[in-house]
Amino acid sequence: MSWTAPSPEVFRELAGQTHVWRLDLSRLSPWQDYQDRLTLQERERAGHILLASAALQFVGTRACLRDLLSRYLQTSPLEICLIEGPKGKPRLAPDAERSLWFNVAHSGEVALLVFSLEGSVGVDVERLDANRRMIELAERYFHPSEAARLRGAPEAERLRLFYRMWTLKEALLKAWGEGLSFSLKDIELSRDLQSPQLCCHRETVPPQLAQTVLTALPDPAPSYAAALARLVDSSEPRLFVAQL
Repeated sequence: MSWTAPSPEVFRELAGQTHVWRLDLSRLSPWQDYQDRLTLQERERAGHILLASAALQFVGTRACLRDLLSRYLQTSPLEICLIEGPKGKPRLAPDAERSLWFNVAHSGEVALLVFSLEGSVGVDVERLDANRRMIELAERYFHPSEAARLRGAPEAERLRLFYRMWTLKEALLKAWGEGLSFSLKDIELSRDLQSPQLCCHRETVPPQLAQTVLTALPDPAPSYAAALARLVDSSEPRLFVAQL
């Protein structure tokens, strides 16, 4: 897998596939350039974000989402009706004519957007932070065997290992949606973190969760890690570079 420039035909090839798009947030134009792709409510939301860089990242990511959705759905960006869940996760309104699952993540200067016709998907991206309390977080959120693996890893490999496991588990949670009642400590990733299998250790974990397809994605940029989760298996995900 590698990040490539798309051809115009990719928007007609989503059936049976999963498409992941990478957006470089460091190369955005002034946010006013994207206003014609946003609703009034989205523009007002951007106006209430105090940090200018964060406002631009929201506007750019939302404009990219609407642009890509419009191409898949063959409609204009502003004709797409998006609603948000309790935690702000956008999704298509229930009366949308076509079932299209998508998910969005961003960290630092990278945003990822994933689309599928097959079933729910989740994506996560994280900028690597060597100052993060990795062992402490692993002992709090990871299965004990995963925390032990992290503690025993060579120091030079520990940062990458932590974020590989973290993004895989975050993508898993996002694919399954909001309101889950189990802990990440109840789910164990197999040793192969490129396409790991899942082992569920508590009755509170839905047994079908173990069938989730997890994929560690190629780094979207230096010092970043990313992962994808799909509830329905399909072909190898296709990775594209988005342009606004």
